[in-house]
Amino acid sequence: MSFFRLLILLTISLTISLTNLATAANKIPSKRDGYRDSAIFNGNQNMPITLYGVAIKWDLGCLKGKTENCMRLALALETGEGDLKAEIRAALGYYLSACDKGEGDGCTRAAMIIREGMANFSNEDLAQKTATRGCDVLGNQDSCVVKAIGIALGESPLENPTSYTLINNACLQNSDYGCEIKATELFYRHKDDASIKTAIGLFEKACRNKNAWGCTLLAEAYNTGIGVREDKTKAMDAARKGCLESQGNTIPACSLYGYFLTQGGSSGNMNVGVKLLSKACVAHDGFACNAAGMIGWKRPLGSGIAAWEVPLYFRDGCDLGNGEACFNLAMIYENGYGKLKQYQSTKLPLLDKACRLGSTDACKNIESLGPLEALLRKRPSKVDPSLTALQQLAVANELIEQQKYATALDAVVRLAFEGVAEAGYLLGGWMYYGDPRMFRQPRKEDGVILIENAARLSHVEAAKWIGMAYWYGDGVVENRQKGLRYMSIAAARGDEMAGSIYRSMLAEPIREAYRRSQREMEEEAERRKTDWGYQISLAASAWSRANSGGSYGGSSNQGAARASWQRSQQAMDKLNWNNAVGYATGKTTACPISNPYC
Repeated sequence: MSFFRLLILLTISLTISLTNLATAANKIPSKRDGYRDSAIFNGNQNMPITLYGVAIKWDLGCLKGKTENCMRLALALETGEGDLKAEIRAALGYYLSACDKGEGDGCTRAAMIIREGMANFSNEDLAQKTATRGCDVLGNQDSCVVKAIGIALGESPLENPTSYTLINNACLQNSDYGCEIKATELFYRHKDDASIKTAIGLFEKACRNKNAWGCTLLAEAYNTGIGVREDKTKAMDAARKGCLESQGNTIPACSLYGYFLTQGGSSGNMNVGVKLLSKACVAHDGFACNAAGMIGWKRPLGSGIAAWEVPLYFRDGCDLGNGEACFNLAMIYENGYGKLKQYQSTKLPLLDKACRLGSTDACKNIESLGPLEALLRKRPSKVDPSLTALQQLAVANELIEQQKYATALDAVVRLAFEGVAEAGYLLGGWMYYGDPRMFRQPRKEDGVILIENAARLSHVEAAKWIGMAYWYGDGVVENRQKGLRYMSIAAARGDEMAGSIYRSMLAEPIREAYRRSQREMEEEAERRKTDWGYQISLAASAWSRANSGGSYGGSSNQGAARASWQRSQQAMDKLNWNNAVGYATGKTTACPISNPYC
């Protein structure tokens, strides 16, 4: 595990621990409760924001020095709670404000965001200054750990005496973050018997305390036999506990647990294991992506993994920095997997990257090439396949600007064969609209297929495009259910336009019913004017009701009906609100997009 990846995982762990703040109050920001435009300085710029409902109260409380309000609003902005737009640049401003007003956790989170450039700027001096305030002035031990990492300047913080002291003291004072850094460094970098023994002890203690990182690393130890006797059963049990029973960042533990479940045996469960791996891959765990790809490649029957997904899993894993995923992606190119057989010469850059990332198989494979290695290096790919998929598409776009259309098209087609949604969407658009730089004539049917495939992979723009196409029958057979389903995919991923269109689609049957009712009323009115017999029947009916003492169309009954309708709407609104609150506080795991609060 690289130190950079370690820091990312630890950052996620600390972020998840901060979400406990969100459970402190049931009220969530809602447009229904009003709004106010505001701005917050984040150490680099004033960030304009729109606050809704209770977020306005949090903002005012923060201005008055209530640090819990600063932290509450910071977390709400970081996660996009309620109707707030997720905006980490604004969240950083409130974390900094909490830090200035005396909240050490605010200093910790702000320093981490700044150091990692998560707010679109980096400022090491500001990050270190913020962490130092949290540590030296406010006594926050997590801030001391962040400060220690800054002092070590990217090297092992345990090898710098000052950093080591800060981290060790933080761990001794029950900083879970400090113990995690210490244990992981001892296990992966120092590797002597004493260091590994100490690390194992910290893993076990953390796992007993239901901290996910401890269970994850304990599972890895038992799985590899490093520091303990190799025991796959204990490894799986630790991973299960880390995934299902622990707090913090459970993604790596679920990734390992999913892997163990897919390995067969009496405790195996391929279906559940693959689901865990696929979810962990989506959550940016490179190990999980590679494991899922291997299952689909080597043991496809019963795995539920389609053939086209295999290269995509390896691509995702490689882009996330997993060396084995890069190696396996090179191998499926070499073996001519699917439609990739025409690109076999692209494997060497992937092998180079895999070797750099620690894949011994990749390093050996390069050595085995012999004289062929030199020949391959003389003919490098125009678009380096070891770059991430998005980086390759950026290069392809530059080639288009240079009018090197064939080279750009070749790269995009190759990535589409890998299953990359962005490439499929781009290629589909070129085909559908007949971009003359790429295709002489439109190939609408092929374009629709590619765009719909990208939509199935939750590509937002593709889902919007194909959703509208099915809704109106534009280029496809009209199917409003499909249109609604695809638009919901884009809306569920936070796209505001898609959300607006989706709500409009849901309301369309109501509008159609209203228009139909209006037509019927107009026809009825016209018949009243021209059909004398009908008028007599209406009068007779009215007379009959009057004689029986009933009322017809009275204002009191209309008012009762209106009140009943309003009560019905209020009840539904209450259900929606309770559902949204339950989802925000973890009491329910589902919140449908049809709910206006979700």
